[in-house]
Amino acid sequence: MKLVLDANILIAELLRKRGRELLKKPQLELYLAEKTREESEYELIKESE
Repeated sequence: MKLVLDANILIAELLRKRGRELLKKPQLELYLAEKTREESEYELIKESE
């Protein structure tokens, strides 16, 4: 399955246990714009502080 995500959805799913489990599935192909990846990394680092 192919999935295109924006930063808001990606961050929301990474913060939820169910979302992390879903995103680990090997049959899932994620497509992110570079800007989305950068924004997600920034927000996740900020969340963990």
